[in-house]
Order: sequence, then structure tokens, then C-alpha cells
Amino acid sequence: MIIFIIPHHRIGGAEKVHSEIIKSVASHKRIIVIFEYTDGSPISHGFKKYPHIILDNSRIRKLLCLVLITLLSRVLPLTIFGCNSPFFYRLLSKVSPRTTRIDLTHAFSYPDRGSEDYSRHYVSLISKRIVINHRTLEDYRNQYLKEGINLSYMQRFQVIPNGVYIYNFDDRLIEERFKNFTIGYVGRFAREKRPELFLEITRLSYKFECKGKMITDRFDGEVASYPGLNVVLDMTDPLQIRKEFSTISVLIIASEREGFPLTVMESMELGIPVISTNVGSIHEHVVNGFTGYISDTNDNEPFLTFCHQKIGLLGSNQKLYTELCLNARRHAVEHFNIDKMHRAYRELFLNE
Repeated sequence: MIIFIIPHHRIGGAEKVHSEIIKSVASHKRIIVIFEYTDGSPISHGFKKYPHIILDNSRIRKLLCLVLITLLSRVLPLTIFGCNSPFFYRLLSKVSPRTTRIDLTHAFSYPDRGSEDYSRHYVSLISKRIVINHRTLEDYRNQYLKEGINLSYMQRFQVIPNGVYIYNFDDRLIEERFKNFTIGYVGRFAREKRPELFLEITRLSYKFECKGKMITDRFDGEVASYPGLNVVLDMTDPLQIRKEFSTISVLIIASEREGFPLTVMESMELGIPVISTNVGSIHEHVVNGFTGYISDTNDNEPFLTFCHQKIGLLGSNQKLYTELCLNARRHAVEHFNIDKMHRAYRELFLNE
């Protein structure tokens, strides 16, 4: 049996990844999914089909769940998998020593204190540690050195990149996107993603008839304050999200921190170039003048200027724009196929 312990069940990049990890092994193993937190929103489509428990902030529920998992580990071969969950780490010293314990880190959350911080107390109890890129692997190496953690524990790490589904692609979309040039923001309306920067970029870009689209979970402010902006809120149907995404001409990533956003992979699979801050491992895939543009600085004003220049360049040069679109699509086909991710997780959980 595998017990997955993850923070949330709402739609988001990390939640899509968790759903695909579960999907990769659900037909081979009995599973239970535990959501540590809930905001009262419905469980997203990707999780509905699996047995699940919602703990939210109830101490009694968490205690009962801890006791149940501890007892199960005494009588069953058990694997527990956790991502960004304090509850997962509390379990590690309670379960049977024969239990396989695996955690996943999408990215370090500095300057905030996240799972990479509180998990350092449990390093010796974790059987396997998964990261999605070599940047996070190096972050952990530096943490271990700083904290005096034995570097032999680095052998427990494995890099498993995320993936996306590769669909058929009609390159006639490229001309339509160029004619109706629209910059896009796809993701949660969260502080670290700096949506206010995207909104300012939208305001600047409207001067040369460039529209804006936000596909997000909520919107703080008045849409009418941003001419040419279309806001699509709280969508849960993946196919409908893809349809809305496909009308974007360029994806803007203004984040101050990321691992490797799923939206970048989804954008490039759709043949959409990316303009981004230099965070996480985005630089490994967004290559200046080839699949998009990546800024030398993440500071607000220079990034605004950078985006304004690159949007103006792409919006006025159809040949260049088309080249970047086709390059992005080819890169996604070669590097992002989700089958690779599914195989890696099956090997991890099932020892295939």
C-alpha cells in the first residue's frame, strides 16, 4: 500500500504533478491520498477517483490518522510519500522501520521557511528524496554542508523531472496568435508569482495594442483598471484550461522563486514562447532568442523594461515569433513527455 500525503487538492502546478505521480502507480497498488489542508474548495478532478482523507486543521483527525498509519505499518508493507507536509515528517519516527519513506521537493522556498527547513531534522529517516531538477539538488547539498549533515545522505536523492502530455499541434495557431497578440499569466494569484508585475506589464504593453490574459484562481483588484485584460477564474476542467491557454501568444513568468513551473512546460508544448525571470531551472529550457527570453535580473523595474522590449520585438516580427514558437514546441516534444515521468515513478514505487 502507498499513502500519499500532500498539502492541497485544489488546481495548481504542484497539485497536477502530485495527481500524475499517483496516477502512475494507482493501477498497480492500493493507495490512500491524505490532504493536510483544505480551503473548502471541491476536490479537483485529478484526485476525485482515489480514496482520500482531509485533515485540515483538526488535531484529533491528525492524531487518529497518525495512529492508523502507524498501526498499518506494523502489519503491511507500506510506502509513505510526502510533499511539503509537516504531518508527513511527524510520521517518520512513528512508523515501522521497514516502511519506505519518500519525500518530494519542488523547490526551496527561501526567503520563507519551507519543507526544506523543517525536513532537515528527519534526514536519516527518509529512505529516498526526490527533486525535480539539479538546481534543487545543489540547494540541498549546500544546506547539508551548512547544517553539518553527513553528505553520504546525498546518495538518497534522485532527480525526476516533471512532464506534460504531448498533444497534436496545429502550427496554423501561430499566425492567429501573432495577429491577436496576447501576453499571458497562468497560475495562482500568489505573492511569490508577483501577479502585480504581470498586470503592470499588461498596462505597458497595451500601448502597442497587446492584450493580456490571466488564468488564475482569484483576482485582487478591478479588471476594468487594466485595458485589454481578460481574466479567467478558477477553472477546474483541464481541457478547458488548455483551450484558454492556447490563445496566449507569450507566457510571462514574473516569479521571485520557482522550481520549474509546470506552466512553462505546458506553454512550450503548445508552441508558446516564454519570457521569464531567472529563477529555478527555467534557464535550462528557456534559451534567449530560441525558445523565449530570460532576464538577467529579477528586480521589478529592470524586468518590466525587459518584458516591454521583448514583447515589442516579438509582436512586430512575425518571422522571429514563428521561429521561437516552433523551437519551443520541438523542445517540449523532446524533453517534457510525461511518459518518462510516469516510468520513473513506477520504478521508484514498484521497483520495476
